[in-house]
Amino acid sequence: MNADAPVLTTDSPLSLFLKNCNLAVAMLDGDLRYLHVTRGWRELYRLGERELVGLRHDEVVSQPISWLDQYRACLESESITDEEDELY
Repeated sequence: MNADAPVLTTDSPLSLFLKNCNLAVAMLDGDLRYLHVTRGWRELYRLGERELVGLRHDEVVSQPISWLDQYRACLESESITDEEDELY
């Protein structure tokens, strides 16, 4: 994939879905940098309208380091569950 190529075109089905989705959804790359966030994601984390694309998740949302380690492990196909951890 060309690093300069847009991830989503404005008229693609995925782009239209994400634009109109009321759920909290974020797309991140392998370095946990935002590629796209939905309105619901912005509302859940109270992020307002600032530009998030390209920022790392840990630069935007304060979470325990253990969560970031778990995210990275999941990106390497590891399955992780922890019933004690809750988002809110």
